[in-house]
Amino acid sequence: MPTFTYRVLFEPEQDGRVHAFAPELPGVHTYGATHEEALKQMEDAAVAYLEDMLAEGEEPPGRLEESPGRLDEAEITVTA
Repeated sequence: MPTFTYRVLFEPEQDGRVHAFAPELPGVHTYGATHEEALKQMEDAAVAYLEDMLAEGEEPPGRLEESPGRLDEAEITVTA
């Protein structure tokens, strides 16, 4: 199984939750009560997204080198 690494960005929501997304994985967004919860959900969502791409014979996106300038970011490495 291939392994992929992506940057995850976090944005605070007005309701106190944390919004997480990876710019390289369009449409993959998650929310959590904490950064840790949002990051774990992002890992699960990324695996599902990449497994679907691979099953369809599509090439998963590469990691972007430029940071869009968010305050908080992390990195995930997932195996799909």
